[in-house]
Amino acid sequence: PAGYASGVFGKWHLGYEPQFNPMEHGWDDFFGYMGGNVHYFNHRETSDLHVLYRGRLPVHTEGYMTHLITDSSINFIERNKDKPFFLWLAALDPHRPYDKQILKNHTKPKDVALPPYVPDTPEVRGDYALYYDEIRRLDRFIGEVMAELKRQQIDEETLVLFISDNGRPMPRDKTTLYDSGVRTPWLVRWPGKIKAGSDCTRVITHTDLFATAVEVAGATIPKGAAADSYSYLALLLGNEKKYSRPPVIHHSSGGMFAIREGDWKLILGNGSGGRQQPRGKPFAKPYILSNIRADQAETKNHSETESKIASRLEAAFVKIQKNERK
Repeated sequence: PAGYASGVFGKWHLGYEPQFNPMEHGWDDFFGYMGGNVHYFNHRETSDLHVLYRGRLPVHTEGYMTHLITDSSINFIERNKDKPFFLWLAALDPHRPYDKQILKNHTKPKDVALPPYVPDTPEVRGDYALYYDEIRRLDRFIGEVMAELKRQQIDEETLVLFISDNGRPMPRDKTTLYDSGVRTPWLVRWPGKIKAGSDCTRVITHTDLFATAVEVAGATIPKGAAADSYSYLALLLGNEKKYSRPPVIHHSSGGMFAIREGDWKLILGNGSGGRQQPRGKPFAKPYILSNIRADQAETKNHSETESKIASRLEAAFVKIQKNERK
């Protein structure tokens, strides 16, 4: 698309049927698994379904899943180094079930930093230590991809973004509308365009990547498409005054909505919207209003003391919801 070779390698969790394969949606190259999880060695989902594909066809091969995904990404760079390309490396790590043998030098449970809302027990620390190990391994394989860009002498002209699909995979985090469930890293490298070491505190969301990539490529979004995507190219280039977007809408696995504007987030329900209690119910009051900058763990509900802010955000959500349904 837009003159770019495109490839996706890793997780494609958008359906098992052939019509959901990425090759049916404009991608030129695909190697990965069409499911929510995959065993590192036998390449089957926990449901025992074989989910590893190359292109449109199932593939049976030997190898450690993380190695296979990384090697396929590096091969894609080698084959497309002389033309524009868009590479999406949808990494497996970190994801349960954790592999306890991934590193020789394991993270020590005593060295992990626990959030204030989890019990400080050996079991919890051990679980977080395995999570740390997965992140350390991911860092190593990202380093291999970055080294390939340098080897091909295209690292100085390549825009690299690092994001995650959700927050920590822990209770009270993943699947919830709490900040720990929806906040992810956003690391960007673009030599000559972005100043190294700079930071940005503006609120963006994953859907904005589509509009941003389209603008970077010099293309245009078809009319009526990607209504929830707003380019943040201006932010990348340091032009914050030229950037604007409506408040960000979050949606949980339990059907709960939240709206985020600046430091304030309103959960439109009386719980987290996640898989564990307190799940709450969508649009059941009292709603939960949090100031993320002052209280990132969201231990205080300001919906009564800051009722004007809560009402304003609720009205903004209703307006966005009505417009999206037209």
